[in-house]
Amino acid sequence: FYINLEDLDDDNFNDKNFARSNIINFFNFICFKEPYIYSEQLRKYCLAHDKNFIRFVNLYINDLSNTFDETFTLIREINTIEKEDISISLMNREDTYEGKPRHKELFKKYIYADSFISTLSFMLSFLLTLSKYSDNTLLSKELGVKFCSQINYFLNEITNERKRKNYIIKNKYDIRFQPLNILSKLMNVILNLMHKKEIVEYMSKDTRSFRRENITFTLNKLWSNHMLSDGELNKLEKMALQIEETMKLEKEDIEIPDEFCDPLMASEIEDPVMLPGTDTIMDKSVISRHLLTDQHNPFNRESLTLEDLEKYNSKSEIKIQIDKFNEKK
Repeated sequence: FYINLEDLDDDNFNDKNFARSNIINFFNFICFKEPYIYSEQLRKYCLAHDKNFIRFVNLYINDLSNTFDETFTLIREINTIEKEDISISLMNREDTYEGKPRHKELFKKYIYADSFISTLSFMLSFLLTLSKYSDNTLLSKELGVKFCSQINYFLNEITNERKRKNYIIKNKYDIRFQPLNILSKLMNVILNLMHKKEIVEYMSKDTRSFRRENITFTLNKLWSNHMLSDGELNKLEKMALQIEETMKLEKEDIEIPDEFCDPLMASEIEDPVMLPGTDTIMDKSVISRHLLTDQHNPFNRESLTLEDLEKYNSKSEIKIQIDKFNEKK
């Protein structure tokens, strides 16, 4: 049902995000109440590399990112108004601020922020569940780079020295805005995935958002507030160093010729596949991520699914062309 909501016309169903967040909240409830039934079902989908489950997790990551952005946009807007030496009390009613438009605007933003923070909290709680029971899906070829980039983006948005000063607000406890709790959940997600070697590989590919100093800032804050053990601190510090060293090594690699770079992402084609109806060769992980949200060939807009792609690339004549590509590369 979560997936099917994607195909509904927004004009006829404008509560899509609300419905989806309720589904995630429901998942949190049943996985907590009956982990031996429902959490194990997540594990089974993960181990089976179920295509619909991968698409569901992809859509969930998109929704989590949107919720995060909307929440922190509201907090920044509250911060901006309060810099004008304007403050309100959430103990008052909205009509208390009639005739004071900026005070009323600030009051409304706090109410909206309270709702978004609550939604973000249980969206992140489900990410913890997925990291425990669906690690192979989160770090799959289809989703791994995207997922790790989102984690790095969240960390950078909260901990970056230039940005974090924009998230200081006066009534943060009244609306349960505690960035430290968000950071704690993100670190626990990473701890759940640290047994997978792919996490260092995928984290290191995110040259835009990954900063070792963000991890260091997070770990110091959590450890000093007794939210992280010495062992966990050491493990995470070691991982951050490995990511940084991997990034340095990748910078020293030779430049890849354009013909061996993916036409959408400009990254090296490591697992080549040919798109039906075209002569275009792409990296399988890139086209797989595209098809999770848009089931059309990006170059001729014809209908295309992962199953169609795999069937086409199993043909002997296509295999020959892929072999020639690999040999030349």
